[in-house]
Amino acid sequence: MIVMRDLGEIGATVIEPGPQLKLDNAQDFLKAVRTIPAVISPCVIVNMEKTSFVDSSGIGALVNALKHVRGLNGQFVLAGLRPEILRSFHLMNLHQVFDIYESEELARQQLKERTP
Repeated sequence: MIVMRDLGEIGATVIEPGPQLKLDNAQDFLKAVRTIPAVISPCVIVNMEKTSFVDSSGIGALVNALKHVRGLNGQFVLAGLRPEILRSFHLMNLHQVFDIYESEELARQQLKERTP
């Protein structure tokens, strides 16, 4: 189940994909990202602390969500990746595509500093 939270203080939305981001829920994740209002520059934090598995459909959904948010001149960051998922991102060079933070709190701090 995809969970969304609004962080009004920094104008960001947190999305939690759940225990797995795979074929079964990848489209739901992408739909959730696309429902975020297209404000001047939306900020999205994907909190993956509870996500233990990401398949190729999940990776595709993350890449498409990133493109969507960047197309709105927004910021899209990942937070709390488990070590095994982070290793996979490094193997696929996705760490060069996504902004990745150790925790949601660190992502919030960075987004707060970037927001005028």
